[in-house]
Amino acid sequence: MPKKNSSWNYYHKILIVGTSIWMLLFSAIGNIYAQEPEEESFNRGKDYFKKQKYEEALIAFDAAIHINPKYADAYFYRGVVYADRYKFDEALLDYAKAIEIDPNLSYVYVNRAMVYFLIKEYDKSWEDTHKAESLGYKVDEKFLESLKKASNRGN
Repeated sequence: MPKKNSSWNYYHKILIVGTSIWMLLFSAIGNIYAQEPEEESFNRGKDYFKKQKYEEALIAFDAAIHINPKYADAYFYRGVVYADRYKFDEALLDYAKAIEIDPNLSYVYVNRAMVYFLIKEYDKSWEDTHKAESLGYKVDEKFLESLKKASNRGN
């Protein structure tokens, strides 16, 4: 007497084996990254970004963050990649995380101000611009003029 759903059992076994293989693969990749200093992943990410290989850059920055979750510059650069790809929500999250880790990174405030400008949140853009300036960053005059014009403000 044949078993009912024998094809289902076969596919179920394949699914389990396939899932196990993927889990082992990702575990091995995680172990490789864990052995690599975060600076190497970070620098690789910057190199990929310069070459406009954005997906590879994101993977490298993700690896740096996985190795060191307190790596503010990795969050910043990942935010830059997201902003460059018009993924503004993701960019804002990464900039916020970088600021949470190190609130004295003036260049993060400037980049976040630019994203806020692009999504027309001018008050937030002004706040970050002023914060960057208070930390000693010289904000680009053309950006300030554009922000003044768009927001109908003089400060």
